[in-house]
Amino acid sequence: MKTIRRGLLLLFILLMAISCEEDSATEVQDDVAPSAPTQLTIDTQQSDWLTLTWVPSTDNVGVKGYYVYVNGERTGVLNTLTYAKVEGIGEVAEYRFAVTAIDAAGNESAFSEEVVLNYSQAVPEGLDLPEGITDGESVDWDAANGIFVFLKSVTFSANVDVDNDLEGFYWEVPTVVKKIIIEANVTITGGFRFRDDVVIEGLDRSTSRIFGTDTKNWALGPDGVNNSSCGSRLGDDRAHDCEKWNYGAISHHRTEANKSAVFTIKNLTIENPRAYAITTFDQKLMVDNVHIINTREGSDYKSNSDGIGGGAGTVISNTKIDTWDDGVKLYRNTTLKNVTIVHNANGAPLQLGWGAKSATQHTIDNVKIISAPDGPTKHNLAAISASLTSGNVDATLTLEGKGLAVDLVSVRSGLTIRTGDPLPLVWLKSEGAKLTIDNSQEAPVSMRAPAGVMGLGEVVLRNVCGASNLGATLECHTSGGIASGAPF
Repeated sequence: MKTIRRGLLLLFILLMAISCEEDSATEVQDDVAPSAPTQLTIDTQQSDWLTLTWVPSTDNVGVKGYYVYVNGERTGVLNTLTYAKVEGIGEVAEYRFAVTAIDAAGNESAFSEEVVLNYSQAVPEGLDLPEGITDGESVDWDAANGIFVFLKSVTFSANVDVDNDLEGFYWEVPTVVKKIIIEANVTITGGFRFRDDVVIEGLDRSTSRIFGTDTKNWALGPDGVNNSSCGSRLGDDRAHDCEKWNYGAISHHRTEANKSAVFTIKNLTIENPRAYAITTFDQKLMVDNVHIINTREGSDYKSNSDGIGGGAGTVISNTKIDTWDDGVKLYRNTTLKNVTIVHNANGAPLQLGWGAKSATQHTIDNVKIISAPDGPTKHNLAAISASLTSGNVDATLTLEGKGLAVDLVSVRSGLTIRTGDPLPLVWLKSEGAKLTIDNSQEAPVSMRAPAGVMGLGEVVLRNVCGASNLGATLECHTSGGIASGAPF
């Protein structure tokens, strides 16, 4: 009997093994995937989440559940229902949703048709942004580090008539913003007014751009006539003479700026500002790898497109200025290194003062002044000018490194000053104006113009090529080359 029982037990175990093998074979043999889900739809959408619904799939054995894919990535666990909630929406600009079905054997269906959502992010709150910034996709705000990024081109003004939007064209940047980044191929049509220490940086000097207007004489209004006096706008003028500085590309906030602040501006292009490009009275500027350019066609005498004027200690480096008005206003102690200034018809590349100034000291290293390749031959000012007609100006240019090169004869001939005289290197209108050029360090000097000095003021040369008077041509210490200016 024991033998029979043992035989029956072995037979039972064998039959069970065969059954298990058959079941296993059945599972392995299910290689048919479910059909793809259909009619995928965004059912409910909130600010940071949404729900998806779909028509269920079919399968030869049975559907076990569904996987949801967002931008090609499988998210979450197997979902047994025909709807799913997706959270974290609003972190990127575009979402692509798809769903697949899974059966018990692990076969996954083809993807459903995609549903695409272009999600417009909300703009950062609490920064008093210009009204023209309405789409959060164009900007990014890192509050923890105080970094504001322009990701796409924007216009600060929300007014269809942008030229007549005086204040909406500007962002009065709050002090919580410590750094502003302008991405490559991004243009900001507007201007900035800073209150405290800040950095504004482009990621590509040629294509990270601050743009003003193609309208000439913007400040003077449609009639192009100066109807105003200093302190009072009259007629259709948009800005009077004493406030034009505040309607350029970058300036300090007119009432709330920290006088000890430092504004760092680098690696960008400023094109056609409404008035001055970069202006501060007390705040130090650190300007590096900036291109200031006026592309308004033809003569542009009344646009006040001056380049840079900053507080004491301002440093301008690796920068090119090609504007119709004054290039750099040397009103307070300033250092220029690796700078090119194009002498256009209306302004002075180096302006010492339109009014009386305290004595100033300036460092000049590898600065190149060249005449514009075209435009009127008659110029309003000389390469270095003190435009005040009375009062005192006492500016010293100390040459260092690669020194100073002024060339107003090679590119064009026959250049004159507005009096009809040959264009001079220096014009000091007031008898109280004094310019000292100090080359005690024997930096390269190459200065060539149709004429030397004009006006009632005094030019003092210290160790400048052994000369006692500034003539039309002055050149020395050039065996190693002359100043080449900006590296672009």
